[in-house]
Amino acid sequence: MTLKRGDVVTYIDDTRKEHNALVEAVFSGMQGPASPPGINCIYIIADQDDVYGGQKGHATSIVHISNNPAKANCWKEKQ
Repeated sequence: MTLKRGDVVTYIDDTRKEHNALVEAVFSGMQGPASPPGINCIYIIADQDDVYGGQKGHATSIVHISNNPAKANCWKEKQ
């Protein structure tokens, strides 16, 4: 998968809740050259509000779900 800034992925938070997320940065080869890239992303926390609407979350240095045995605080392709 070729991932770039602005792509939409699924971010899985530390409670394993899934969020639509916008990719801010891509770091290739975080787990080796053949592995999916790591990313930074932003997402809306649906059950929290601020003065602008939905509260935004920001996740950094997130590895792909295939490289995360806990299946939390990671990303996967949007389906």
